[in-house]
Amino acid sequence: RTKKFYFLSATPDKMVVKRIRDAIGFDPIMIESSGIAVSRNERENDVYRVVMPPVEFSMKSGRIFSTFEMLCGENLKDTVELCQQRKTVIMLDGIHEVDVLYNELLDNDNGVSIERIDGFHRGNLKYKLNHFDILVSNSSVEVGIDFKVDQIIFSGYNKSSLIQRLGRLRNRVDECKAICYTAKQISDHMN
Repeated sequence: RTKKFYFLSATPDKMVVKRIRDAIGFDPIMIESSGIAVSRNERENDVYRVVMPPVEFSMKSGRIFSTFEMLCGENLKDTVELCQQRKTVIMLDGIHEVDVLYNELLDNDNGVSIERIDGFHRGNLKYKLNHFDILVSNSSVEVGIDFKVDQIIFSGYNKSSLIQRLGRLRNRVDECKAICYTAKQISDHMN
């Protein structure tokens, strides 16, 4: 029932345009940065790029500034096993969450490189981004930092945070995995 699609700072590829056309029954109208509406047919020779890779996406119930509780304690073993399968970025809300999870992961080191980036630990960014197996972070990595990652585990308690954090997978080509911790009513509704 969606009437409009807005692709901000990204251009949908031909497959996305086809899916939209199939869903709404007509060619979508593209708005150039100049604000001029251009039909899809007029852009046939333009190069489109994929906005996002295929993502295995799941939502779980969690509380803001408390997502680390779902990843630590009795769940730490599962978190470590999940992170050892793929290069992982964990994005939490508060610096306390980052600190607790980072230290618990270090205490249970299984031969993986664990790094952290937050407001107090931004030094050696290039090294950290090139060498991590698990990166524990907060909003410090939402914008302006590019990294290669196979999966993200993140909290997303508002639309902009959820979209921004999920968008960190945009540079991937192959299928990747994302787990979002959000309010119970949202995760219940989406699942």
